[in-house]
Amino acid sequence: MGRKKKSKEISIIDVCEEIMRSVLQLLAWVYMFLVIVVMPFYNTNGFAKIGTNKYEFFKMVTTGIAWFFIPSVILYLICLLIQWKKNKAAFKIGLSVTDKFALLYGVAVIISYLVSDYQELSVYGDAWQGAYGWYMGARTQLTLVATYFGISRCWKNKRLLYFVLPVVVVVFGLGYLNRFGVYPIEMEAANPQFISTIGNINWYCGYLVTVFFAIIGFWLTTKLDKKWQQYSLLALMVLGFGTLVTQGSASGIFVLVVMVLVLYLLTMREGVLQERFWLLCSLLFLACCVTLIIRKVFSVEVTYQDGLMDILTATPLPVIFLVICAGMYFLVHNLNVKKAYPVKVFETLGYIGAGMAILLLVGYIFLLALNTLRPGSIGPLSNMGAFIFDAAWATNRGATFRAGMETFLGQDIVGKLFGVGPDCMSMYIHTKGSEELSLILATRFNTQILTNAHCEWLTVLANTGIVGAVGYIGMVVSAIVRFIKAKEKDSLIFACGLGLLAFTINNVFSFQQAMNTTTMFLVLGAAEALQRQSKNEK
Repeated sequence: MGRKKKSKEISIIDVCEEIMRSVLQLLAWVYMFLVIVVMPFYNTNGFAKIGTNKYEFFKMVTTGIAWFFIPSVILYLICLLIQWKKNKAAFKIGLSVTDKFALLYGVAVIISYLVSDYQELSVYGDAWQGAYGWYMGARTQLTLVATYFGISRCWKNKRLLYFVLPVVVVVFGLGYLNRFGVYPIEMEAANPQFISTIGNINWYCGYLVTVFFAIIGFWLTTKLDKKWQQYSLLALMVLGFGTLVTQGSASGIFVLVVMVLVLYLLTMREGVLQERFWLLCSLLFLACCVTLIIRKVFSVEVTYQDGLMDILTATPLPVIFLVICAGMYFLVHNLNVKKAYPVKVFETLGYIGAGMAILLLVGYIFLLALNTLRPGSIGPLSNMGAFIFDAAWATNRGATFRAGMETFLGQDIVGKLFGVGPDCMSMYIHTKGSEELSLILATRFNTQILTNAHCEWLTVLANTGIVGAVGYIGMVVSAIVRFIKAKEKDSLIFACGLGLLAFTINNVFSFQQAMNTTTMFLVLGAAEALQRQSKNEK
């Protein structure tokens, strides 16, 4: 009798364990649905306080999910512990290199908060919530790290992706229409600095490149059997390129140039992928040509003027490049049909292109440094703002970069290791920053408060110190490398890797915010989940 009773108890525990596992998977799915499908549209009063609104939504969702998720995790672990001998394998931690860096970053954020001088609420914010209007403090950072681990361990249902594309179509479509002054949705305080349902053009750009290049990665490496699926994705990519070249943030064009080179290097060894690459480039310049027609033939003015945007959408240049890219597409297609794709030729072209890009970058940095240290030493280029590193350089990035470095360098050894506190850079600048820096910022930004260095990694360094920067950068870089290497194994993992890479490139000149950073961590967690599932299946 005793043996039968024991068997029955084990059976009940097995059922409970399975129920808790299903509950955790459901909660992960619900969280991802709310963030990726609902949050882009969540708003209460147009653009007036859109950043704060999205943070409040994120806070509400994570808090609500946590009330169910944490007890479910505890019950699940209790079920495993009851059957310790049977479930020893379940207690193997199995941390990836990305997991380890994420844990390091989480620990750094905690210590940074504990040693910060800005734990008390001030007119600028505090280390827990963060700067007013941004709210990227310890609470948000720790929530994002916890979210990464929750999704990477519990998310399984790929059908969520069916909800993503319609959301993207609406968000991108509104962004494109807004740039021509068309607002299908009434948005209070609408102006050229705000776009779609995301907010400021920098926030929108970070969200746009992350999602869009993930979609591109999926399309590149996935064979779609149904024609309507193929044509739908092609149309979406034209729309994506259309809003990318018109959104107004120069960092988006920088991402576009770098990612085109990266995509060429990733596809040059395979004829089929190289064929898709040239089709992708054709779609890019097709989008530019469509915008050119709208602007010149139909005389519709854009609401935001930008030199790079004008080059791509108000000159004959995109027409020329469309012809070239379409020609390359048909050339590679015919070579593939004949099974005569010359791998060595396209590899050589790729290495030459990468080498030239590196030389141009090094040359530019050299000329910038030379002309800054010795004004007038590079001839006709000397008076161009792009070759003078001052406060105005790169749309005031010179001032913001200086602010970030001064914040970091002004700390003692503990401050250099753990920073001034999560999202506390503005608090340090306005309470302990130099008078010279305050004058520069007042000149460049008037009464606006600078909350970050407009360079994500530099901001992380200032806020959470060397330890936090090592953890965050290691987490992101290791994930990008691991996920892009999975190109042959899983198109979704590869797609997420491209999205993370695009986000990181964009944030060389941009920053974290509630919408774009939550999206990035969601992509990071989803790819890690797929990677773990693939490993477990093996």
